Parts: sequence; structure tokens; C-alpha cells
Amino acid sequence: MIDHSLPPQGFVIAVRATIVGRLGASHKEWLIASRWGDGSYLSIARTLVRASAAATAPEDLAPRLSALAVLDARSAGSSAPYFAFTTQPPSGVRLAGHFAPSLGGVSVAGDAQSMRLRGDVHCLDDDSRHGFQFNGARMVWVGEFIEAAA
Repeated sequence: MIDHSLPPQGFVIAVRATIVGRLGASHKEWLIASRWGDGSYLSIARTLVRASAAATAPEDLAPRLSALAVLDARSAGSSAPYFAFTTQPPSGVRLAGHFAPSLGGVSVAGDAQSMRLRGDVHCLDDDSRHGFQFNGARMVWVGEFIEAAA
């Protein structure tokens, strides 16, 4: 039996997030979160588009910097599954935007309509300013896809 209070196993959503940089400065930014592979993979992509208080996400959001996380098996059935970021994508996995090898993790909570994401990302590329924490919620977006429960 499917628990409809859990996050879906597959989705692509826009997230209005508060981004807090390593030096403490914060701003609102649109992120794109995607979960696939029977729920095993989660990508978090920065769009580098500042988020306003609008009720819906802009139509033209696109991934710029993408980090990939893999489900921590110990959290698979929890109400807030936890994913750990990877330094290399598995063979055959391609991401939209520039792949950002990362450390840290992200949790996803809520059902399909009220998903919230919280994470800590430390990018391992040459530009350490991409390390940040984020906390955000799903917003309506023309580009979203949310897998229907079986």
C-alpha cells in the first residue's frame, strides 16, 4: 500500500529556496529538484534566478549547476528521506546543466503538494563560493512533473 503522506518516488519541481552562503549572506533563489530511478537519485540544480514572492515559478527556469545525491538506504521508508551528494555520477547518469561534484546531503519531506527540501551542499569544484545551505518549498511551475501514486 502506498503512503500518500510521503514524498513521491519521481518528480521534477521548482523550489523557492532561501540560500545561505558560507559567509552567512542569504537570498531567495529558484532551484529545480528532480527525483528518479525508483526514488534512488535526487538532483538539486541551481538556476541562479532570484526568487520573488510570486505564487508560481517562472516558466523559463533552467538548471545551471547540478549536484547529484543518492538515497541513504536507512532513510528509504521515512517521512523525510535523506540523500547524500556524490562526487561523481554513476555510469550512464547524465544531469542537465554543469555537474557540480559535491559533499553534504538533502532531505525531502511532505507529500506531492507540500514538498519541502533542506540541504547542505559543499561543491568541490575550483570555486568554493558555491558551498551553501538551502531550505525551500515546492511551488507551482509549468515545467513540473510529479509521478502519480500507483
